Amino acid sequence: MKKKLVFGASAICLSLGFWACGDGSIESIGADDDIARAFALDDEGLKELMKAAEKDCEADESCKSAQNDAYKSADDDDEDEESSDSDSGDSSASSSGSTAVSSSNVVVSSSGMVLSSSGAVVTSSAGATSSAGGTSSAQVTPVSSSSGPQITPASSSAVSSSSAAPATGPVQGICNLSQKTIEKGGSAKWSFQRMSGAKDVQTYKWTFSDGTTKTVASPEITYSKAGEFSAKVLINAGLESQNEIDCSNAFGGTKTTLKVNGTPITGCKCSSDAEALFFASGKPATATWTASGCTGGNTFTYTWGGDATGSGTSATGSFEKSGSFTPTLSVSNEEGMTMSATCPSVTVSQVLSASCVVGRDQNNLNSSSLSVMPGKSFSFKPKNISGFPSGSSSVSATLIGGGSETAVSIRGSQDYQNSPVTVTAPDAFGDYTYTLSANGIDICDAKVTVAVPNVACYVGVNQNSVSSAEVSVMPGQKFYFKPDGSGNSYWDQNLTMYMDLKGEGVEASVSVKTNNNSATSYSAPSSLGKYEYKLSLNGETLCSAAINVEYPKITSTSCDLTEHSWDHTHYFTPGASFSNWDANVIGSSFDMTLYLDDEVVITKSVSRYSNGDWAQITPPTEPGVHVYKLMFETNEVCSVEYEVKDSEE
Repeated sequence: MKKKLVFGASAICLSLGFWACGDGSIESIGADDDIARAFALDDEGLKELMKAAEKDCEADESCKSAQNDAYKSADDDDEDEESSDSDSGDSSASSSGSTAVSSSNVVVSSSGMVLSSSGAVVTSSAGATSSAGGTSSAQVTPVSSSSGPQITPASSSAVSSSSAAPATGPVQGICNLSQKTIEKGGSAKWSFQRMSGAKDVQTYKWTFSDGTTKTVASPEITYSKAGEFSAKVLINAGLESQNEIDCSNAFGGTKTTLKVNGTPITGCKCSSDAEALFFASGKPATATWTASGCTGGNTFTYTWGGDATGSGTSATGSFEKSGSFTPTLSVSNEEGMTMSATCPSVTVSQVLSASCVVGRDQNNLNSSSLSVMPGKSFSFKPKNISGFPSGSSSVSATLIGGGSETAVSIRGSQDYQNSPVTVTAPDAFGDYTYTLSANGIDICDAKVTVAVPNVACYVGVNQNSVSSAEVSVMPGQKFYFKPDGSGNSYWDQNLTMYMDLKGEGVEASVSVKTNNNSATSYSAPSSLGKYEYKLSLNGETLCSAAINVEYPKITSTSCDLTEHSWDHTHYFTPGASFSNWDANVIGSSFDMTLYLDDEVVITKSVSRYSNGDWAQITPPTEPGVHVYKLMFETNEVCSVEYEVKDSEE
């Protein structure tokens, strides 16, 4: 019995392929065989091919299984032959029916032989004979494959049984690798497999992609960079059989290349700044996704797709419809390695819209703007609501403005269903925007101006006539200050503001209303000069009034000096009417001092209306002219001379 020969086609770079005779039995194959000649193989090349085939087939389960099936089929044929007539001969066995050999797309039939569909298909007419009884010629047909090359035999026409591949001339062959794919930093061993030409391979010179050369038969190369690499090998340099084999396009179009994987990318994460978003009409919802944590490379390229656009580590999506949205993210490094990261989805829903109105109280909510006093309350309410979520009884919203936040519950689309909320205005003057938002989306806003109240300041020398912006007073004299808030158009009648009054010797909190403001008395400074008293609120001056501290100028007055005969004393009387006092705002009387010859006689109050016998004085006795002088501070009011004659005269 002639055993079936099965060998892996990887020996000529054909994956999972092998040859087998159609009848299940093969003659001993040598260089004279039609198949060997078709591929220009000599005995030595064929032996190498068979060795490699057996090795590859042993390592491949499907090929190994097919080989076992082939041997089993051959054994069954032996048993059949032993039970048949011996006269039938080998030629009868040669014409037996078809036999399926392999599950690896390899079929052996009585009509010929087939090489795996991953390589070339070789067919022969097994049952045809020439008139001389010779064996029919073989035909070889190339077949395209994604996993192997197209093999073109030495001749596509019938091959003469007398021709054989030469064992001389340039060495032909293919390149082999210990493994076809490695990781960066790993090693692979290259080797050359002779197929034809001179039998002796004496020297090797391998040249690799980086320019490195090796002169051993099977060099092992370590690869520090990622990519696809091949090699060239110069065989028998300087000899007649010299030939350079390009492993990327070797014997029969065989392509041998090594793939070196780059550093894998790990750890990439995709996160979002929100899980749920809301949009209103004309106000799209926006989400941002961010990539982080990538390792494995020096330079990363981020490719975003789906529901977000961007470049680099972030992408954004803008949404004006409800739904769930998810972007895609692919990250690659400079070595061509990629990683996909799963991004979280964001849910987008529509939110309501409304108008914001403000007023001094809940009965006057009819405007989108309002002027208020610092620190005072006002009312706020959403109106004209639309887009209220179906099935919802209320929507929680937040009113933000003036440095504060106020919770607002929106209960329905009808205005009467929503109650006003009370808000306290800021203390600082200025314009403020109060914005109502729900779920992070602005619904409406209103303007509030914290304004300086319209207040006037008045002073006076008595409580019933405080109506001047400036008055004159004596040093230390009492005066009155009064605020007037009646000109404040937006100030409620019952509103009271406490304002700061500051001036020389005065620092007080004053209660100010729009009406019925009382006057408060204060003492003027003791030093002469002009003093301003300012009314302020939160550091902002509202109004001011001034006092002039001065002595009144009293002129054109007369003084009387009379002598009483019964006691020989003098009586000094200031003028009965000081009609031209220019400081009569200070009152009806004030202190004056009487001097006699520059010596103080008496200090007492002088009335501008009637003084009577103001002072009783003992007359001087020294002869000469003596002067009585009435003084108000440094001002002379009036004077009288009195002469004492010498008794000798």
